[in-house]
Amino acid sequence: MPPDPLSPALWACVVVGALAGLVRGYTGFGAALVLTPLLSVVVGTQEAAATTILLTGLTSLQQVPGARRTADWRTVVPLSIGALLTIPAGTWALAALDPATMRRAVAVVVIGFSLLLASGWRYRGPTPPAATVAVGMTSGVLTGAAGIGGPPVVIWTLAGTADAATARATFILFFGVTLVAAVPPLVWAGLATADTAWRCAAMAPAFMGATWAGGRLFKAVPDRLFRRAALGVLFLSGAAALLA
Repeated sequence: MPPDPLSPALWACVVVGALAGLVRGYTGFGAALVLTPLLSVVVGTQEAAATTILLTGLTSLQQVPGARRTADWRTVVPLSIGALLTIPAGTWALAALDPATMRRAVAVVVIGFSLLLASGWRYRGPTPPAATVAVGMTSGVLTGAAGIGGPPVVIWTLAGTADAATARATFILFFGVTLVAAVPPLVWAGLATADTAWRCAAMAPAFMGATWAGGRLFKAVPDRLFRRAALGVLFLSGAAALLA
């Protein structure tokens, strides 16, 4: 049945969705890094991961058309091949592992990733196709398990010479492919319920509206200012999940 529209938990999810959409619209990634840890505090780890994958997967098509021409396809294709091979393994982990352990693992990944980006560190080594596929496989496991396949892909992509617009478009296209692909295994495993669907329907308008606004901010706000705010949000969301 539909959720109570006056439920504080539902409104908390909507606010989290708007925050995640703003981050995603600006950077091309990061929505799951906000959604999964914060939603896990409200609805539990499995339901948070399912909501994240379903919401971001079904709304990812919003940004894909505008990213096709700018994205680096030589990076997108091998990353996607690797991810598609391992997403089912991540979904199995989500269904099989202890929810509290999963929540803490997600929190540690989010905190570590935010600190790594804040330090300004970038991988400077070679980026051969086979290694790119391996990075995609790592991302696929994280996507299936919690919808947070971004960290390895972002670090790998930023190791190249692509400018900000190309990197952002590459993220959008890759996550558009992988998050949509993560939905069927989620449904097959019985992790996406009617409650998940109703929650996503309630969150979608705020998430998509904020994603649009984030895209506008990408053209108007200096990167250094929004970057600091986004990293702060990621760190705090991870800390909230770790301490819950």
